[in-house]
Amino acid sequence: MSDNALVNEPPQDAVVATTISKLRKVSEAAASSQGEMRAEYSKAEAAGLNLQAAKKAISLLKKGDDKTKDWVEEVTQTVRYLRICGLELTKEQLELFSFTDTSLAPVDERAYVKGLSAGRLGENDRENPYDLGSPTGQKWMEGWNKGHEERRAVLAMEPKKEEGSEVIKGEQDDDGSDLIDSTLVDENEED
Repeated sequence: MSDNALVNEPPQDAVVATTISKLRKVSEAAASSQGEMRAEYSKAEAAGLNLQAAKKAISLLKKGDDKTKDWVEEVTQTVRYLRICGLELTKEQLELFSFTDTSLAPVDERAYVKGLSAGRLGENDRENPYDLGSPTGQKWMEGWNKGHEERRAVLAMEPKKEEGSEVIKGEQDDDGSDLIDSTLVDENEED
């Protein structure tokens, strides 16, 4: 035995084969995910979504509030520069930038809107940032319940998966059952 080899070290060929196997699996999973993503983009486009805007929104959601503020400032300045350069914008285009300032809305109203968004995005109701016993916490839950209900309705509209297709599990309840699947089953049993 050489001084450089460790006693329990696997052969180099085993390391290479294992690494290649892992890379192959990751590559196959990525290709599958790309196909699923293309299918979801097709569904989004068929539903009338502007894909560029949707991709930008997803990107900004990932990057957080500071990047979103930077983007809004960039768009605002772009519109200003276009107007300075003589481009006439329509009233509808200009009205896009006259959003009401939500920071002036009552705290309970903001909590409801945040809860509504969380429910629509499929976030867990345990993500409530407010004390559940407070009126603000209750408003957030009220919004979350409404958003969750809307999300379930949208998911119920999606076509059923074909036999043999892969089922991707969503959030799970405390008993390990899929929240979305069990909810849809419960709704279908009522019919």
